[in-house]
Amino acid sequence: MAGSTPRDRATTTARTPRIGASPPPADYFTPTSGLTNGHDPSHEDEPGQDWSRALWEALKHRPGRNLLLSLAIALLAAALGATLILRQPAKWSSSATLLIDDPQQLATAGDDGIINKLNQLRLKYAGLVSTTAIAGPVAQQLGLDEGTVAGSTSALPAQDSLILYTQATASDPSMAQRMAQAVAEELVSYVSDENSRFQLPANLQYTFSIVSRATGANQIAPSHTRAETVAAALAVVALIGAYVTLQLVAPQRPRRSRH
Repeated sequence: MAGSTPRDRATTTARTPRIGASPPPADYFTPTSGLTNGHDPSHEDEPGQDWSRALWEALKHRPGRNLLLSLAIALLAAALGATLILRQPAKWSSSATLLIDDPQQLATAGDDGIINKLNQLRLKYAGLVSTTAIAGPVAQQLGLDEGTVAGSTSALPAQDSLILYTQATASDPSMAQRMAQAVAEELVSYVSDENSRFQLPANLQYTFSIVSRATGANQIAPSHTRAETVAAALAVVALIGAYVTLQLVAPQRPRRSRH
């Protein structure tokens, strides 16, 4: 070409396809499968991966001093929790055992209908223990406030039997025993009065009888088992929380490069 330089001729030659040359394949200009702008998306970090990696690096970075400090904090938390539990006011519990019975009906019954009836009656009287009907006379007998008696006594029906336990709790073991026994005696009297008030014939009368008196009391608080459980739980929580916090707020010193 006239007036053209060797460089222009080379460029023109490179841009002009050769005669008879086969065209490039259809996918010649298609990006490689799995690559976007020359970058493999499989190597992209998942959301949160950088954060979790940074957290892990912070937690394992020179744990010695922070771990010892965390252990000290955990022991302090355990001791504090156990102390708070063991310093709670002492509480004592006592119980008496009653049996609801209708001997004649039980002896002649042809099915379990009488047993179901007595069981329902037992539940009825268990629910009366914290009411004025039972707690009122017991409070008057012991010289206590009715609300105190109602909040400190209960009745627990035993399973698969006609037994009823009267229970009482108090800060004094003697008072716990006296309340449990007084509630049992009042239930016996209450049922007897109902039989008389409704003028039930002898063969239809049911009774409550005390089969085991309330003797002594057991201390239920403070509990050493509960103190140990609380102390262990607080120690674990304090250890993890203190260590993570100390590791995250501690300044990260750059590692020295080795030449």
